[in-house]
Amino acid sequence: MPTDPPPVYDFRSIRLAHLGTESAIKSLGQFCYLVGFLSLLGVMEFVLVALGILPYDPSLQEIASPGQIRGFFWALSILMLLNTAAQGALGFGLTRLQVWVRWTVVVLTAVSLVSHVGFCIGLCFVQPVWGLLALVIGGAIHLAILYPMLTPSSGVVFSRAYKDVIRATPEIRSRIHWLLKCLILLIVSGVVSLGLYLLAIYRQWID
Repeated sequence: MPTDPPPVYDFRSIRLAHLGTESAIKSLGQFCYLVGFLSLLGVMEFVLVALGILPYDPSLQEIASPGQIRGFFWALSILMLLNTAAQGALGFGLTRLQVWVRWTVVVLTAVSLVSHVGFCIGLCFVQPVWGLLALVIGGAIHLAILYPMLTPSSGVVFSRAYKDVIRATPEIRSRIHWLLKCLILLIVSGVVSLGLYLLAIYRQWID
């Protein structure tokens, strides 16, 4: 009795059909790595303040003792370090298209969106213009994160079968989103400018 031949999949067509979603998701992962890097810089700064190498705002001494201030900065260092680890884990999961990371990001982003909306509504009673501006910009960022995670294509991209498609099409590369490229350029420029500024102060080139 004749049997039907096994289906032949056009891996290239499948990959190209979902490449936009794949690129957006991996770009989010790279953005998490970037946030983790900036968070690590914050850890270094807070540790240096806690050790007394960098000065803190003298006005803090009006509300706390030096020991309490150092303890506060140590606590901030630990929190920032946990945030760095979390951003690294999310970045790894997104860039590797791990199944667990999809709904993790959706839940965390949804919780962040709700808290952001509540904060902006409260801010609108004090400063309406800044409150509305923060609501629009922050809401747009949250929605930009949620959209690629909730599209039907993302269900395919996060599937185990899609990893076979990626392995079968090594010549096709995902693209970094142009917004992420601009953001990386701005942040790198800012870090370099800050480094040059601190060097100039250290060398007493400027007052």
